[in-house]
Amino acid sequence: MICVPLRAKERVLGAIAIGADKTDSYKAEHLKLVSIFASQSAIAIDKAVLYEQSTQAAVQAKAQTQRLQQALHELQLAQTQLIQSEKMSSLGQLIAGVAHEINNPVNFICGNLRYVAEYAQDLLHLLEKYQKFLPVAPPELESELDNIDLEFIMQDLPKLLDSMKLGTSRIVEIVQSLKNFSRHDEAEMKAVNIHDGIDGTLMILHHRLKADVHRPAIEIVKDYAKLPLIECYPGQLNQVFMNVLANAIDALEEGMGNEEISPPTARIIIRTKVLDHHSVVIRIADNGPGMKEEIIHRIYDPFFTTKDVGKGTGLGMAISYQIVVDKHGGILKCRSQPGEGTEFWIQIPVNCAMVDAAEEQNSTSTSPITTESSSTPDADGFIASTVPMLKPTDLLICHTQLIQRLSQHSPEVEAASPDQIYQMFQRHPISLKLYATLLSWFCCSNPTQIRH
Repeated sequence: MICVPLRAKERVLGAIAIGADKTDSYKAEHLKLVSIFASQSAIAIDKAVLYEQSTQAAVQAKAQTQRLQQALHELQLAQTQLIQSEKMSSLGQLIAGVAHEINNPVNFICGNLRYVAEYAQDLLHLLEKYQKFLPVAPPELESELDNIDLEFIMQDLPKLLDSMKLGTSRIVEIVQSLKNFSRHDEAEMKAVNIHDGIDGTLMILHHRLKADVHRPAIEIVKDYAKLPLIECYPGQLNQVFMNVLANAIDALEEGMGNEEISPPTARIIIRTKVLDHHSVVIRIADNGPGMKEEIIHRIYDPFFTTKDVGKGTGLGMAISYQIVVDKHGGILKCRSQPGEGTEFWIQIPVNCAMVDAAEEQNSTSTSPITTESSSTPDADGFIASTVPMLKPTDLLICHTQLIQRLSQHSPEVEAASPDQIYQMFQRHPISLKLYATLLSWFCCSNPTQIRH
């Protein structure tokens, strides 16, 4: 019998043994041959083990890369969500407070205008009776009547009261639109009429639609279908309508400023319809200058904007994506061509609560890694929205700006203790949440628990 160990780098991996019935069957050259075979086999086995280890390391590295990408996505979404919630909370409180303060005196005026109109009518009727019974007034009274122009007052006073009624009715409509837009007291889902939200948003933007010295008015065309009540977060959907409509107005103003649109044709068309009895679609189109396809792919990225400095934050469409897709389980897509305008497709389930429940059940059995939507245009030319992306350089710039702002508000940050720095961060919750989210992905094996 010949037995040779499989040795690789001073490690014994096994042995090769051959045997025969006769004692003189093997010679020295057989032993040498088996030793060479054992050496080569050991090297091959060692390489196979190393290859398996490298393959596992590559898989682990890929998984770690995916986790880091997801951490970046969670970080950017946490940032935009916090900015959105803080902005909407402040805006909602402001609008609700203004609407409440305006509502009380307006109700007082509206309530009394009816009695003023009745009293004025009675007085005018009494004057007519006096003129009938006293057709010729005394000279002193006649002079006073000429001075005040009684006939003009009798004709103009009813018109004046009617115009005051129209004005107060307009104020009441504006107050109601402010209340509908803010929805400050409706944090939970509620069945609402989508058209009320759109009309309220248009009311808020009415001052931007009117003509001014630089351009004509922007025409609004409504093609509303009969829609059921939608179970949704109305205040957040109103923010989506505000973002899309404000961008459309900006595009039209830019087009008219560059003479890409003839002045009388600036138009925004809003269409609604029911789709498959399970969802509703809101389509908002403008005839502005349009966008290139590469721009469409980036409009949902946080801080990406094509507007001039100071005119846009680059967060509107990123926030709209989160509200429509993440919060309501809907679809947000866009189609546009240079010179042909832009149209957004906003699809919302009729009952978002059922969609949320189904997604939550599916999320327990699926990977948390987010996948991107297809960027290929569909049959109608719409390009579906993709997961908002934030480049590392943009993230670094944003973090640098946050630290700079923190230093400006608290110049003593360099000499502060950890407890004092934490107190500073608490006064700026957006910064605190950003860093807490980032750290949770590196310090916790299950960051979902921290996020929740």
